[in-house]
Amino acid sequence: MAKEPEGVVYSNKNPTPKPSPKSFRWPERSEANDEVRLKLAASLQELLPTKHWTHIDLAKYLFGHADAGHVRRIGATRAWLRGGGPFMTEDQAGWTAQALGVPMARLLEPKKAFDANSTLIRRKGPYKNAGKKKEPEEDDGRWTLPKGVKAPSFKQATLDDRPGWTAVELKATLPDDVSQAIFSMLKCKPASE
Repeated sequence: MAKEPEGVVYSNKNPTPKPSPKSFRWPERSEANDEVRLKLAASLQELLPTKHWTHIDLAKYLFGHADAGHVRRIGATRAWLRGGGPFMTEDQAGWTAQALGVPMARLLEPKKAFDANSTLIRRKGPYKNAGKKKEPEEDDGRWTLPKGVKAPSFKQATLDDRPGWTAVELKATLPDDVSQAIFSMLKCKPASE
């Protein structure tokens, strides 16, 4: 039997962040446009360092660990820091605000503009000596696959019926940020008929 994750969003309690103005209402996911998403991202970029947290610490607090011991939903918290992904729910916002010691309204009231180059969301390169002081090693542009991970399988073929187009098939185990980047390319609009 799988154990229940220990993240606060799975508890039967309600978050109790500092009070927001009475007129404040957390936006529904369908209402969260790019401007709202970037406000949340900018606020998280400001507030997480005050607690010495990264997106991983926020994920651990909110969602806990999976059976294998891995922190759950790291990709969601990383996406929030980048201004993307499914927008934070009201419950998740309440727990985040409570953990950061601020009202929920503050999560949408950044003091500075969103920084796309924030060190909280930018990976500096592969690291050696895991568990020790992390020193960046020279990045030759290739990934170092973890033990037991197969090399990606990639197929590419030109299309006879569509000149200038290529069919691509990729099967790979990838770091979250790379898979999210590839996934974001799949969000295409269908051609208008």
